[in-house]
Amino acid sequence: MKRLLIITLLLLPQMLWAQARISGTAIDQQANSPLSFAQVALFQDDKLITGAMTEQDGRFEIKKIKAGDYTLQLSFVGYQSQKQAISLSNGQHLKLGNIGLGIDATELEAVEVKAQKATTVRKIDRQSFSAEDFATARSGNATDLLRNIPSVSISPDGDVSLRGTSGFLVYIDGKPTQIEPSVLLQQIPASSIKNIEIITVPSARYEAQGNAGIINITTLGNVMQGTSITADLMGGGTPWHEGMDPRRYSGSMNITHSKDKLSLYGGLSYNDRDVRGSRTGNARLLQQDGSYYHMQASGDRPEWHINATANAGLSYDFGSAGKINASYYYGYKNQKRTADYFYDNFYGDINANRTDDPRNAYIFNPNTHEKQGKFQSYALDYQKSWDNGTALSVAGLYENSRLWGDLDNKNYASNTDGEVGELQLHYMQDDNNPLEGYRLNIDLTIPLAENQKLETGFQPQWLVQSGDFNYDTLDLNTQKFGSAYQNFVRLNRGIYAGYVNYSAKFDKLSMMAGLRFEYTDQELTIENPEYQNIFDPERENQSQYNVKQPNLFPSLHLDYQLSEEQKLILSGSRRINRPPTKNMAPFLWRRHFEVFEIGDPTLQPEYINNVEASFTQHTSWMDFTVTTFYRGTENAIFRVNTVDTDQNVLLRSYTNAGNDQALGLELNTNWRLGKNVKFFLGGSLYSYAIKGDIFDYTVDTKSTNWTVNTNLNATIYKGLKFAWDMQVKSATVTAQGENELFYLSNVALNYTPNKLDQFQFAFRVEDVFASNIKGLNTAGYNAEGTQIFFQDTEYFRYGPILELGVTYRFQSGKSKKVKNTKGQFGKEQF
Repeated sequence: MKRLLIITLLLLPQMLWAQARISGTAIDQQANSPLSFAQVALFQDDKLITGAMTEQDGRFEIKKIKAGDYTLQLSFVGYQSQKQAISLSNGQHLKLGNIGLGIDATELEAVEVKAQKATTVRKIDRQSFSAEDFATARSGNATDLLRNIPSVSISPDGDVSLRGTSGFLVYIDGKPTQIEPSVLLQQIPASSIKNIEIITVPSARYEAQGNAGIINITTLGNVMQGTSITADLMGGGTPWHEGMDPRRYSGSMNITHSKDKLSLYGGLSYNDRDVRGSRTGNARLLQQDGSYYHMQASGDRPEWHINATANAGLSYDFGSAGKINASYYYGYKNQKRTADYFYDNFYGDINANRTDDPRNAYIFNPNTHEKQGKFQSYALDYQKSWDNGTALSVAGLYENSRLWGDLDNKNYASNTDGEVGELQLHYMQDDNNPLEGYRLNIDLTIPLAENQKLETGFQPQWLVQSGDFNYDTLDLNTQKFGSAYQNFVRLNRGIYAGYVNYSAKFDKLSMMAGLRFEYTDQELTIENPEYQNIFDPERENQSQYNVKQPNLFPSLHLDYQLSEEQKLILSGSRRINRPPTKNMAPFLWRRHFEVFEIGDPTLQPEYINNVEASFTQHTSWMDFTVTTFYRGTENAIFRVNTVDTDQNVLLRSYTNAGNDQALGLELNTNWRLGKNVKFFLGGSLYSYAIKGDIFDYTVDTKSTNWTVNTNLNATIYKGLKFAWDMQVKSATVTAQGENELFYLSNVALNYTPNKLDQFQFAFRVEDVFASNIKGLNTAGYNAEGTQIFFQDTEYFRYGPILELGVTYRFQSGKSKKVKNTKGQFGKEQF
């Protein structure tokens, strides 16, 4: 007996070493995306030996397998099962790579099998949201989709913010951009989007720009073997609002053709959206004698948004020699706003009790601001991978864009009856800002050992932008315009970046640790140094401002699989937010009767520290992820106002005034309520605090903010689906005031005929409760704490809005992913 025990102990290490293992990744064959929680089974002679379930990234591994012949089977609800014969020898690690599962189109007479994909999936460095679940926004653009995401807010001007801060960087299919969301996101049709990924704590391989993180938009860029066509048409409006043009329509078409190793693709889109509404506002400015000058305004405020895009490209796979992609993108944007406001301007006390002052007057102020942009970009990239896992990617992009704008502003005499009298003032402003941008990305992935890799790269970029700014006023006597103020600005910005990122998986623990270096070499030149300085009037104005700044940005991500159903993720990173040219150009813009805007050439970058911890639980009927987060911004940039006492108007600008921080919780849940109903409920609760000094007044304010987002998708009858969503955002403090509570709800019906399944018809109602009302107020104080101005404003956007749409899709064959490249630089400056 002792001899047998000794022999067993001696042979045990060899027996354990002799055991084999297999690993691989389950993917959606059509979408080329991971399949989470797919079943993996290993059979021998039709007998189940062992099995596993894929992780959220689709990966699986089965260990401790005896040598022999087996059948591996992968299955997932709604997909065709995939079987594969394998043979294992002692000590072998069989790496199967990607295993594609195709959609199961088989329809049983009495039973229809469906896959309930999660609306949101938490990954090691991002939260991914499925665009197809937000059916109420499918006729809109990417901005409309973002409204459904917890903690994301959209301002009346289309600016995107997360957890109280703005400054997203936009990526398209993983490609970096420097595009302002309020511009680019309005140009991307929602129908072309597969997923929206929110990366609040990016790793070192991503550009460090953007204080709120990265929005990565994954497009439906599958090229089929053969020809694929997708077309969308939509029309709608608000015809019940008297005197309001209900125009709202859009259309897009994408054609792809693939044969063997060559793929060609092209697309067109056009979107014309009117936003009909009005505005009310009250402003009061402290006078030297202690009284207040009041400006009470109301009137129509319609907006027109036109976006048109065209893109074309090709992809060629050389096999072992690599793959090349080339693309061209053209975009046009026209954004026009008319404000026809009647003003009651008078002097009185703080409570608006007017005095009998001869300067009291009624004014009609129609002003129109139109901004246009043409964006062109050319992209070329090369990819190559080797059998040992080494991969090289070289990508270049060139952009040439033209941005220009015109503002026409008039003041007419008026009266209490709203009658329009003589012209009293007329001024016009315009700017012209061409730019060129260049970007080069060289990225190398090197496998170090099993389940370990090193990523490194060099990612420089250059931006050159120049601009003319003119301010002309009309001489009422001669009826001729004269140049009251003009200037010229030029920005040269080079960012030289390199990074190293280490990734590894040790049993249940996955990790990414990285360090990024960026050197900023920036020069801002102003032709005429005699400009207004509202932050330091005693300072001598300069004609040149230089920034030569090195920075290090570390990042760390840990993903621990507590069990097959539970996961814990910890992450942290440091980022930077460099201000755009438009916020630094010190030129006056009179946006409204009561507001001038001016830039600050001394603006410095913000620095942001992010820390997050997430816990994910998966069950057969529900998934949820709870995330606790902290974000702190150093040298924060705030939009601020002060008073120009000479002209009795507000002056608005941007300045580094202090710090802000957000600390709280975020919850995302997916509910599978039977085979026909899927419900998403998300929300957040966090404390938002601002501390700083604004015009010698100490600001120390905070608010408890919360959001609630719901989304319901239900199949009513075969081919007929219903969708409903609602977003609620609480009130929140700002640097000088507060934004009020906001809520919006939408519904949609989508129908796909059984015998014409290439078509989908949609009926949508946006803003069901006519609740698209955005209120805000601002207030400023001097060093003694006396209020020097107060302004409150309310924007009304008319609803509900009815839309009818039709989509045609024709696809066949196997899919391959192609890359759509958007512009990188120009839209940030729009």
